[in-house]
Amino acid sequence: MTAPRQWPDRRTCAISDNDQMSTGYDDAAPAHSTGWVARRLGIAPATLRTWHYRYRIGPTGRTVGGHRRYRPEDLLRLERMRRLVLAGLPTAEAARVSEQDGSAPEHAAAPDRPGRRRGGGRALALDREDPELRRLVGAALALDQPTIARLCAKALRRHGVATTWEQLMVPTLGSIGERYARTGDCIDVEHLFTDCVRTALSAVLAKRRRWDSYPPVLLACLEHEQHTLVLHALAATLAEIGCPSRILGASVPTEALASAVRRIAPRAVFVWAQNEDTARCLDLQALPPLRPPIPIVVGGPGWQDQDLPSSLVRVDSLTDAVHAVCRNLDMATPHP
Repeated sequence: MTAPRQWPDRRTCAISDNDQMSTGYDDAAPAHSTGWVARRLGIAPATLRTWHYRYRIGPTGRTVGGHRRYRPEDLLRLERMRRLVLAGLPTAEAARVSEQDGSAPEHAAAPDRPGRRRGGGRALALDREDPELRRLVGAALALDQPTIARLCAKALRRHGVATTWEQLMVPTLGSIGERYARTGDCIDVEHLFTDCVRTALSAVLAKRRRWDSYPPVLLACLEHEQHTLVLHALAATLAEIGCPSRILGASVPTEALASAVRRIAPRAVFVWAQNEDTARCLDLQALPPLRPPIPIVVGGPGWQDQDLPSSLVRVDSLTDAVHAVCRNLDMATPHP
């Protein structure tokens, strides 16, 4: 999923003097270690190394001692690539597009390549000229909580959860993340906007009075994973089609997830991982076997570059997650 591929990471780490060193190319330009860049972008160091070896996006600077360091232009390209991945482009395509001049809007590349991604989701084109999106971004930057709540509620009524999430909420979070990358500001904006979104999605769940007779879907983040907003978006989307769910929340050990599976025998399990480190926490052998077998669906950037067993279903969008956890059931589909 997007964030799923669509969720901008928190980037709250300050620059340390120990993280800045002069390069062998330009002594006046600061250069950064892999750890610093990973913290800045909100991704795992292992992902940076994968991008370096697979797509040749890596450090071009060196210290006097020969250690590789990321120069400012390397960081800019990585930031472009990260935004493209969050916007829905496959990693290889995002790497190619990120080589282009940063003055061009990154989201413009998505509509040029219509079709479906390898995981089944469509690439998300972020329309920054959309007046509804501009109003939401403006309200977020102004910390105008009542207006954010009103706009989110109106969009959810008008468009449904999936469309509102992918075309309004996620792009707004992306805009906040981009501003943080440029200025180091907007952490307060992200926290307030995230809380407003969670409240709006919870209201969709609260309005659902009757559920179908099927077991619920279990939604969880693995141990050490704190990004739960996608779980609320998926739960609200499922509620629109009458599918019950249970949100176990952040940092759920596999043993606890297994206990919940044994207790309620869910129709499916959805597991979110924002980075590779938390994705590795899933121990499939700890999950009890059920008859008939249930889908175990995973979403998030953490799973993107991993070789997954056939027992896992990886999805790249909110709508794909709904189809995966509700497959083989005679249910309506959510808003596109």
